Amino acid sequence: MRSGPIQRNGISCILVALTTVVGLVGAAQAGSLRVIAKYGDPAPGSEGNFRTFLQLGGADPAISGRNIAFGASIDGGGGVYAYIDGKLRVIADTNTPMPGTSGNFGFLGSEGGSPSISGRNVAFGAAAIATGSIWMYRDGSLINIADVNTPVPGGTGTFSNFGLGHGVSPSISGENVAFAGVSSETSGIYAYINGELRVIADTNTLVPGAPSPRTFMNFGQLGGVSPSISGENVAFKGVWLGGGGVYAYINGSLRVIADTTTTGVSGVGPSIHGENVA
Repeated sequence: MRSGPIQRNGISCILVALTTVVGLVGAAQAGSLRVIAKYGDPAPGSEGNFRTFLQLGGADPAISGRNIAFGASIDGGGGVYAYIDGKLRVIADTNTPMPGTSGNFGFLGSEGGSPSISGRNVAFGAAAIATGSIWMYRDGSLINIADVNTPVPGGTGTFSNFGLGHGVSPSISGENVAFAGVSSETSGIYAYINGELRVIADTNTLVPGAPSPRTFMNFGQLGGVSPSISGENVAFKGVWLGGGGVYAYINGSLRVIADTTTTGVSGVGPSIHGENVA
C-alpha cells in the first residue's frame, strides 16, 4: 500500500490507496482511495480541527499494514497522529505533557520531520523549548529513546541534537528505533535495540570499502537524510573525506552497499527491509 498527503479539491488530506480488499474506513474495493483525515475534521485529543498535514515542510505519512501515522497542524497547535486498528488517535501533540519535563511536546514539522510506524508502534522526533528528543509510542505509553540528557553510546558527553530541524526522522521496526544524533564530540547513527542504545557508526568509525583508511565525517543530517531500520539491521548515508555512500549494519557487521568508488553514488535516503537495501 502507498499513502501520501495531497490536495483534494483544494483541501488538504491524508489518503490511503488500498491494493487489497480491506476495511479501513468502511468497505473498500481494490485500488480505491479512502480519506483517513482531512481539513476541518476534529483532531483527537483536543478541541481543535485538522488544518494541514505539513506537506509544505516535506513531512510524510507512514504506513504499516493497515495502520498509518502522520503529522498535522490543528487549531492552536499540532502533533503526531495515527490511524490504528480502525481508530484515529493522537500519539502526542502540543497539549500532551512531555514525560520527564515541566512542559508539553513541541514539534518541528514545518521542517519536514516525519513519524515512522511499525505495527501499532510509532517513532517520532519532538522538541521542548530548545531541546530535541526521540520518542516511541508503544501500547499507549510514550517512551523516551534519547534526549539532550542521554549519554552518547560509544562516545563521551550527551546528545545535543537529532537533526530534527533539518527534517531528519527516526525509523522504527517492531520496538527497535534508529536515529541520527549529534554531540559536542561526535555525530553518528544510533539505534535503540532490545531496550538498549548502541552506536551503529559515528565519526570514529572506519569506513568500510574506502580506498584508504578513512573515518566518517557526517551522516547526511544537514541534508535531511534519515536512517532506516528493519529488525536489528540499519541502513544509512555516510560521508567521508573524498567520498560517501550508502552503508548498512547487517547481522552485527558494517558494510558498504554502494559508494562513490563503486557506482559514483553518494547516497540519499536509503531504505532497508531484512537484509535488502534500496
